[in-house]
Amino acid sequence: MNIPMIQITQQSAKLQTETEQGHFQMQQRPADIQIHQKPSNLNMHTEHAKIFIDQRQAFSEVGLKHIFSKIKEYADKGRSQALRGIARIAQDGDRMAAIHIQSNPFAEFARRDQTKRVDYNIKFAPSFGSVKFNYQPTKTHFNVEPHQINTDVNINMPARQYTPGKVKSYLVQKNQIHFDVAGTNVNTNF
Repeated sequence: MNIPMIQITQQSAKLQTETEQGHFQMQQRPADIQIHQKPSNLNMHTEHAKIFIDQRQAFSEVGLKHIFSKIKEYADKGRSQALRGIARIAQDGDRMAAIHIQSNPFAEFARRDQTKRVDYNIKFAPSFGSVKFNYQPTKTHFNVEPHQINTDVNINMPARQYTPGKVKSYLVQKNQIHFDVAGTNVNTNF
């Protein structure tokens, strides 16, 4: 015998979601910088080196003198020779007048004049150190006038772009319940 039965069929609901990711973009240009500076002023003054050479003593020692110096020197030398000659003649006259001395004055004069002493020596002309040097080195003076640096900075703001994300959800399958009765036929043929 078939007993009637209730058959229940159930179907669950199905949901589906689709997601779009959000996007965030940020860009920033580098800052604009402009730097200006006028060149510095540099003033430079140079005093040239100077060398002073005094050769008067060297020229004098080798006989290369100015004509006025030579005239004065020869005049002084002639005067002193003349005075020495006068002194010698006066001494010779005094000696001849001294008759109380028993020797012959003329023989003494002849001996004296015959044996003149000559002094000689080696001399370098011009002598060492006769040329005088004086040196003034170069002098350089600097004057620098610096100029300030002018800086202009323009900051560029960042550019931002945001796209929000999206979530879509929808029903793919509805929920259902079915009731069926099975075995409604009764078999009586036994």
